[in-house]
Amino acid sequence: MPSAGSMRTKWWVGLVVFAGVLIVSAHPLSGQTATATLNGVVVDSSGAAIPDARVTTVNRSTGISRTMTTTDGAFTVSSVPPGRYDVTAERDGFQKAELLDVVLEVGDRVSLRITLQLGSVADAVTVTAETPRIRTTPGVATVIDRAFVENLPMNGRTFQSLIQLTPGAVPTTATTTQQGQFSVNGSRESTNALNVDGVAANLGVSGSGANFNGASGQFGGFNAVGATSSLVSLEAMQEFTVQTSGFAPEYGRTPGGQVSIVTRSGTNAYSGSLFDYFRHDALNANDFFANARGIPKPQLRNHQFGGVFGGPVLLGNAYDGRNKSFFFFSYEGLRQRIPTVAIVDVPSLASRTAATGAIAEILNAYPKPTGPDLPSGVAQFAGGYSTPARADTTSLRLDHRASDRLTVFGRYNYAPSENGDTGRVLEQPERARSEDAEVPHPHARCDIGDLDAESERAPRQPQSEPGT
Repeated sequence: MPSAGSMRTKWWVGLVVFAGVLIVSAHPLSGQTATATLNGVVVDSSGAAIPDARVTTVNRSTGISRTMTTTDGAFTVSSVPPGRYDVTAERDGFQKAELLDVVLEVGDRVSLRITLQLGSVADAVTVTAETPRIRTTPGVATVIDRAFVENLPMNGRTFQSLIQLTPGAVPTTATTTQQGQFSVNGSRESTNALNVDGVAANLGVSGSGANFNGASGQFGGFNAVGATSSLVSLEAMQEFTVQTSGFAPEYGRTPGGQVSIVTRSGTNAYSGSLFDYFRHDALNANDFFANARGIPKPQLRNHQFGGVFGGPVLLGNAYDGRNKSFFFFSYEGLRQRIPTVAIVDVPSLASRTAATGAIAEILNAYPKPTGPDLPSGVAQFAGGYSTPARADTTSLRLDHRASDRLTVFGRYNYAPSENGDTGRVLEQPERARSEDAEVPHPHARCDIGDLDAESERAPRQPQSEPGT
């Protein structure tokens, strides 16, 4: 376990880097983004394009707005965070048109056709029904939003099961060295690419001390217990998209599924939630094989707890961050002991008695048999044990609107996890520990391009040590 001092140092280093990157000027770079693009054309009742019309988008949650002026009637609003927007278009001599509740999802490229009627600007035409949209995104994709996350029960509070809602996506078999990933359209599980808020997340660990899963970036960044909480806590996830084919060139790192995850940001209203899910052996019957051999129930403990809180940055009378600056904090913890009943072969009593010297010491180190003798000098031993595991995920996201043309955000995520392995030596459990600290990756949204900065530290190689 890391000391309290080392954890505080990691947080301070992350916050210092975050503050430093925020003051760096934006430079246009291309790459994967966790945003959407809204474009379209403004026309009159005859279908002719209207130049110099003002098009404004307003995020319903944060109140952040952006205004564009059409060129020959066409407009493009790039790097738009996923969410619900109100879109207005106006031009002198025409009535203002308002399109309410336009939904943009991660990776969307949506086109609108807005018609202005002759009249006074003071008059407005409001469209409250479903807005006619043309989806120009080339890829075949499935979007999983918060409605699924909030309303569907998920084992272990991890979104692997939601990935299976994508056509062509199937889970792969877990082994002692890999927790089990997923395959898209028959491709290898090592060809999938995951990113969180536009930053690559193919960096994970194995729950076994024998292997280092994803050290070279070929597997998704699952934690030591095989869950996705190291990427993002379920309560802190806004939505994610799984692209299976036809995706744009910026997703060409691997040929498999492209999973883009977007985290939640604060809004103009303070909001939060607390949760605690648990399982206990007092609520379960004993294992059949344990019952048949008179073995007491191995201990079962599963506690998943945490909470989120977000809103505007308000510093008394010194600063009012509504419509400008927001924060979102999340924490999720896991404390787990998984019960197992094992039936294994150990040296029989006759073999122990016949052995001498060093061989006798080795044979007597095994547990004494509890079952019948078998051929070849061995006998059955049945025993129950519990495998301990723990994981913690703490993250802080800050969003700030610097101007109408520049919005930046940064997110710091710290997610250590441990998984004890007692399956092969009942009295000498192994303990594997992974640690993944992600330094903030600001994303500057400008009319001329995007800036994504990333700094990650590879997880520590799992090591085995005696203990429980």
